[in-house]
Amino acid sequence: MTHSPFWQNLFRPPHKQKQHICDLWLATPIFTGISHRQCRSLVAEMAVRRYQIDEAIFKQGDVGIGTALIIKGSVQICSGNKVLATMEEGDFFGEVALVIGAPRTATAIAHGDVEIVFFLRTAPGRQDHAKPGSSHGQSFGQYQRLAGSHACG
Repeated sequence: MTHSPFWQNLFRPPHKQKQHICDLWLATPIFTGISHRQCRSLVAEMAVRRYQIDEAIFKQGDVGIGTALIIKGSVQICSGNKVLATMEEGDFFGEVALVIGAPRTATAIAHGDVEIVFFLRTAPGRQDHAKPGSSHGQSFGQYQRLAGSHACG
Protein backbone atom coordinates (compact mmCIF):
# COMPACT_ATOMS: atom_id res chain seq x y z
CA MET A 1 0.00 0.00 0.00
CA THR A 2 1.42 3.41 -0.94
CA HIS A 3 1.14 6.43 1.32
CA SER A 4 -0.66 9.37 -0.22
CA PRO A 5 0.78 12.84 0.60
CA PHE A 6 -2.80 14.09 0.58
CA TRP A 7 -3.83 11.85 3.49
CA GLN A 8 -0.53 12.27 5.32
CA ASN A 9 -0.85 16.07 5.29
CA LEU A 10 -4.61 16.49 5.48
CA PHE A 11 -4.64 17.72 9.07
CA ARG A 12 -1.18 19.29 9.19
CA PRO A 13 -1.02 23.08 8.99
CA PRO A 14 0.60 24.72 5.91
CA HIS A 15 4.25 25.85 6.27
CA LYS A 16 3.59 29.59 6.88
CA GLN A 17 0.86 28.80 9.34
CA LYS A 18 3.16 26.38 11.18
CA GLN A 19 5.59 29.20 11.99
CA HIS A 20 2.74 31.43 13.21
CA ILE A 21 1.39 28.60 15.38
CA CYS A 22 4.87 27.93 16.75
CA ASP A 23 5.29 31.62 17.62
CA LEU A 24 1.94 31.62 19.42
CA TRP A 25 2.78 28.46 21.41
CA LEU A 26 6.23 29.78 22.35
CA ALA A 27 4.55 32.89 23.80
CA THR A 28 2.59 30.69 26.25
CA PRO A 29 3.91 29.62 29.64
CA ILE A 30 3.36 25.92 28.87
CA PHE A 31 5.99 26.01 26.11
CA THR A 32 8.61 27.73 28.28
CA GLY A 33 11.95 26.02 27.75
CA ILE A 34 10.95 24.48 24.41
CA SER A 35 13.30 25.33 21.54
CA HIS A 36 12.03 26.58 18.16
CA ARG A 37 13.14 23.28 16.66
CA GLN A 38 11.22 21.23 19.22
CA CYS A 39 8.19 23.48 18.79
CA ARG A 40 8.21 23.06 15.00
CA SER A 41 8.39 19.30 15.48
CA LEU A 42 5.39 19.36 17.83
CA VAL A 43 3.39 21.74 15.62
CA ALA A 44 3.91 19.42 12.63
CA GLU A 45 1.77 16.84 14.48
CA MET A 46 -1.00 19.20 15.61
CA ALA A 47 -4.45 19.30 14.06
CA VAL A 48 -6.01 22.60 12.97
CA ARG A 49 -9.79 22.89 13.15
CA ARG A 50 -12.18 25.59 12.03
CA TYR A 51 -15.41 26.39 13.87
CA GLN A 52 -18.35 28.62 13.04
CA ILE A 53 -20.17 30.98 15.37
CA ASP A 54 -21.88 29.22 18.30
CA GLU A 55 -20.33 25.85 17.41
CA ALA A 56 -19.19 23.84 20.44
CA ILE A 57 -15.47 23.10 20.48
CA PHE A 58 -16.04 20.83 23.45
CA LYS A 59 -18.69 20.52 26.13
CA GLN A 60 -18.48 20.33 29.89
CA GLY A 61 -18.09 16.67 30.85
CA ASP A 62 -16.48 15.61 27.54
CA VAL A 63 -13.34 13.50 27.78
CA GLY A 64 -10.33 15.80 27.62
CA ILE A 65 -7.60 14.66 25.26
CA GLY A 66 -5.53 17.82 24.89
CA THR A 67 -5.29 21.58 24.95
CA ALA A 68 -6.31 24.11 22.31
CA LEU A 69 -4.64 27.31 21.07
CA ILE A 70 -6.65 29.99 19.28
CA ILE A 71 -5.04 30.93 15.97
CA LYS A 72 -7.84 33.23 14.82
CA GLY A 73 -11.08 34.50 16.37
CA SER A 74 -12.40 34.19 19.90
CA VAL A 75 -13.88 31.50 22.12
CA GLN A 76 -16.19 31.79 25.10
CA ILE A 77 -15.66 29.47 28.04
CA CYS A 78 -18.99 28.80 29.73
CA SER A 79 -20.50 26.87 32.59
CA GLY A 80 -24.26 26.58 32.33
CA ASN A 81 -25.51 29.93 31.04
CA LYS A 82 -22.59 31.87 32.58
CA VAL A 83 -19.66 33.07 30.46
CA LEU A 84 -16.52 32.50 32.54
CA ALA A 85 -14.02 33.94 30.06
CA THR A 86 -13.58 35.10 26.49
CA MET A 87 -10.35 33.86 24.93
CA GLU A 88 -8.71 35.38 21.82
CA GLU A 89 -5.85 34.74 19.39
CA GLY A 90 -2.81 33.40 21.23
CA ASP A 91 -4.83 32.21 24.24
CA PHE A 92 -4.93 28.53 25.12
CA PHE A 93 -7.50 26.52 27.05
CA GLY A 94 -8.25 22.93 28.02
CA GLU A 95 -4.76 22.39 29.43
CA VAL A 96 -6.02 20.33 32.39
CA ALA A 97 -6.69 17.53 29.88
CA LEU A 98 -3.04 17.62 28.83
CA VAL A 99 -1.93 16.73 32.34
CA ILE A 100 -4.57 14.48 33.84
CA GLY A 101 -7.11 13.73 31.13
CA ALA A 102 -9.98 14.73 33.39
CA PRO A 103 -13.41 15.49 31.92
CA ARG A 104 -13.83 19.05 30.66
CA THR A 105 -14.79 21.42 33.46
CA ALA A 106 -16.47 23.93 31.12
CA THR A 107 -17.88 24.30 27.63
CA ALA A 108 -15.91 26.11 24.89
CA ILE A 109 -18.03 27.82 22.21
CA ALA A 110 -16.83 29.60 19.04
CA HIS A 111 -17.62 33.31 19.34
CA GLY A 112 -17.53 33.92 15.57
CA ASP A 113 -15.40 32.12 12.98
CA VAL A 114 -12.50 30.50 14.81
CA GLU A 115 -9.34 28.57 13.93
CA ILE A 116 -7.85 26.40 16.65
CA VAL A 117 -4.89 24.08 16.82
CA PHE A 118 -5.00 21.15 19.21
CA PHE A 119 -2.03 19.75 21.10
CA LEU A 120 -3.13 16.24 22.01
CA ARG A 121 -1.74 14.23 24.91
CA THR A 122 -0.48 11.74 22.36
CA ALA A 123 -0.40 12.29 18.62
CA PRO A 124 -0.10 9.62 15.95
CA GLY A 125 3.48 8.79 15.02
CA ARG A 126 5.21 10.24 18.07
CA GLN A 127 5.93 9.44 21.67
CA ASP A 128 3.94 11.27 24.35
CA HIS A 129 5.98 14.46 24.58
CA ALA A 130 4.21 15.58 27.73
CA LYS A 131 5.55 12.81 29.93
CA PRO A 132 8.30 13.47 32.46
CA GLY A 133 11.64 12.14 31.33
CA SER A 134 10.92 12.78 27.66
CA SER A 135 12.76 15.46 25.71
CA HIS A 136 9.91 17.79 26.67
CA GLY A 137 9.82 16.93 30.37
CA GLN A 138 10.41 20.54 31.36
CA SER A 139 7.16 21.58 29.68
CA PHE A 140 5.28 18.85 31.59
CA GLY A 141 6.06 20.71 34.83
CA GLN A 142 4.50 23.82 33.29
CA TYR A 143 1.37 21.80 32.42
CA GLN A 144 1.14 20.52 35.98
CA ARG A 145 1.42 24.03 37.46
CA LEU A 146 -1.23 25.35 35.07
CA ALA A 147 -3.59 22.52 35.82
CA GLY A 148 -3.68 23.62 39.44
CA SER A 149 -4.18 27.30 38.61
CA HIS A 150 -7.05 27.21 36.06
CA ALA A 151 -10.64 26.50 36.95
CA CYS A 152 -11.90 26.04 33.38
CA GLY A 153 -10.98 23.77 30.50
